Amino acid sequence: MVKFSLLANGLYTDVVRRYSDYLRGESRKIQTTLVCSLLDIAGLPITETFLKDIGFLRVAYSLEYATLYQPTKGSWKTIHPRWDEEMLSFLYNKSKEINKMDLEDNNQYLKTALDSIFNVKDEERAYAVIGTIYDIAAHRIIPIELAESVIQIPFTLSIVSLFLGMGGRSNSSICSSVTAIL
Repeated sequence: MVKFSLLANGLYTDVVRRYSDYLRGESRKIQTTLVCSLLDIAGLPITETFLKDIGFLRVAYSLEYATLYQPTKGSWKTIHPRWDEEMLSFLYNKSKEINKMDLEDNNQYLKTALDSIFNVKDEERAYAVIGTIYDIAAHRIIPIELAESVIQIPFTLSIVSLFLGMGGRSNSSICSSVTAIL
């Protein structure tokens, strides 16, 4: 990250270059990068087992040293969570390099990436990713309308677990939220 902070727009320039060189027109590579970016921003481990379970392990290997790397055998990381945020902003905030058709495709890639994460049926991971999506939307990294259009809370997640995972909220606040949903 020091490299990027020394150069004005260095992070954005790096994202544009890597997108052009490795991701543009490659739906599976974009989806794999999105999955790994969301997990990395959330501070969740990215394991070979998980990537294999969702069908992205082979693609991850094709992205090694492009957008992903292996700090240790069996685990994966993205370049940096701040790079991930810049990439998400680039993909979803109507940058001059992304045309309207690409933007529509990118929206679908995000939905597919999220569905693949949710299909593994790991409640803790799902809650963390949902929280991450809304957090990055709150910070205007992606539009809130996008977050609302791609998040479909899996029915396998229990309402009680969802609100217990909201940490720090009072019981009355949780009860109000449950009542509003019901």
